[in-house]
Amino acid sequence: NVFSSFDYMSQEGVVIKSNYKRIGGRVNVNHEVNDKLKMSARVFGNYGIQNDLPLAPSSINGFLKQVLKANPASTFDSGVSARRDAQNPLHSLEAEDRENSAFRTQAYYSLQYEPIKNLVLKSDLGADLSRTEALFFSPSTAINSKDTKGQASVTNMDEHDLLFNPTANYSFSKSGNNVTMLLGYNAQKYTYKEVGTAAASFASDELGYNNLGVASQFGAYSGKTRIKRKSWFGRVDYDYKNKYIFTGTYRIDGSSVFGANSKLGYFPSAAVAWNFNEESFFKDLNFLEAGKLRLSYGVTGNDRIPTNISQAVFSSDNSTKYTLDGVTTVNGIAVNRIANADLKWEETNALDLGLDLGFFNNRVIIEADYYSKVTSDLLLDRTIASSNGFTTFFGNRGEGTNKGFELFLQTTNINKNRFR
Repeated sequence: NVFSSFDYMSQEGVVIKSNYKRIGGRVNVNHEVNDKLKMSARVFGNYGIQNDLPLAPSSINGFLKQVLKANPASTFDSGVSARRDAQNPLHSLEAEDRENSAFRTQAYYSLQYEPIKNLVLKSDLGADLSRTEALFFSPSTAINSKDTKGQASVTNMDEHDLLFNPTANYSFSKSGNNVTMLLGYNAQKYTYKEVGTAAASFASDELGYNNLGVASQFGAYSGKTRIKRKSWFGRVDYDYKNKYIFTGTYRIDGSSVFGANSKLGYFPSAAVAWNFNEESFFKDLNFLEAGKLRLSYGVTGNDRIPTNISQAVFSSDNSTKYTLDGVTTVNGIAVNRIANADLKWEETNALDLGLDLGFFNNRVIIEADYYSKVTSDLLLDRTIASSNGFTTFFGNRGEGTNKGFELFLQTTNINKNRFR
């Protein structure tokens, strides 16, 4: 089967010239080749254009601050020049050209194959691609650009997120024993690139950001961020007649954000449960509809830190300039952050003990939990003695504990004649 949709949106915006337009489409396809092979695909894309105004209250020369300072008796179309009527923010909105365009595509493909009964092999591929272009031009007639004789910038941002996730799942049942086993691999690659060019002192305002070559002052920058993650994982689910339940998992996760010596993390977990209301000696308790005792313990990791935080960073500023012959100045570079090859995963060990009870056809439900979470090897940027040549060092340090009790009560007081 095939499903497709199309959407279009156009917003004028509350503030003048803050309009936004977007067009998009989606296609979903599901196909069953035979009893053993199935395929599905999802593709989504949109394109949007927005006049990106400086509406942030924190902006020094932002639109909102100019509105608060503006003379309410000022008339924009009175013929008074922008330089004489500097407090009227409409002059900047009318003169400046701000356009942000963004294109985004998301695609997902899944292939499922069952070579033998109860064994399912599945592979998922995904991609999230986006590109944004930010254009800005403020002519020499605008209030903010009269001293620079116009200013402009062109910024391009590319973002790619790729995913590959193959799994193998096998399940069987025999004499009340139900077992499900899963093995899988996950690979993710995230890339972000940004390139920007700024120009000022334009010979003419006619072409704006369409021809930065008519400017006489330039600045440029570029940057790239890449994060790679890989995981190997397995899980076993077991239950006997839904009375005794066990789940065990084990993950090995790797992340490129950590030091060269400690990129891998090892995270086991296990959970057991007992549905004691299924036992024969509880069957005579008509008021007890559900009863479960559960216990779980597991380790999870955290890698949400900047991608290059484990590496040394070099910089060049006034402190790295040298005059070797007393006349000629030479620019040098220096390390301004220490590398940490042993930077590793932050780990959280979590324990949970719970009891679930349901009475009178589950009209009264009680859930009680005791939990304890201990987070170790915290990812922190801590202060160090300046005698080391640096004032901060990012590493694993410290521990935090969170524990307590939770009690949940739900009652259905009235459940009669379609009224609950």
